Order: sequence, then C-alpha cells, then structure tokens
Amino acid sequence: MISKRKQEYELNLIKLQNRINQLEEIICPCNHHEYIEIDSNSVPEFCGGYVDCYTVRTLQCKKCKKIVRDDDRIEFKYEVMK
Repeated sequence: MISKRKQEYELNLIKLQNRINQLEEIICPCNHHEYIEIDSNSVPEFCGGYVDCYTVRTLQCKKCKKIVRDDDRIEFKYEVMK
C-alpha cells in the first residue's frame, strides 16, 4: 500500500510539472522555441563488425531556457536558430 506521504509527494510533483508546462506555454506559445546549440558530441556505435558514428546535440531555448537533446540517427528533431 502506498503511504500517504508518498501520495502527497506524487501529487505535488504532478502539480509542479503542470505549472512548469503552463509557464513554458506563456513564454514560448505553441512550442515555438528558439533553440541554440550549447553542446555537440560524436558517439561511436558498434554494429555487427563495423563502427557507426552519430552526433548528439544539447540545445537550449533562448527564451525559456528549456534544455533538450537530440541526435542524427535518423535526422535531427529540433531546429536550431542561427
């Protein structure tokens, strides 16, 4: 059985996550973030006797400071402002 303290903690966590989403929507409406690249790493991956390499980027929104990571295994998901 889940303790009352743990239930309160999870409820507060959900409330805080909802508030973060609300504030993010105010600062960057409709997920229109202005990402800039703050870090980039090349990662080797060993696949069946050969080495494949892909790039992992860390991006940060100029307005709301949200940080996301994406890679180019298929293609980059987020667009970067120049």
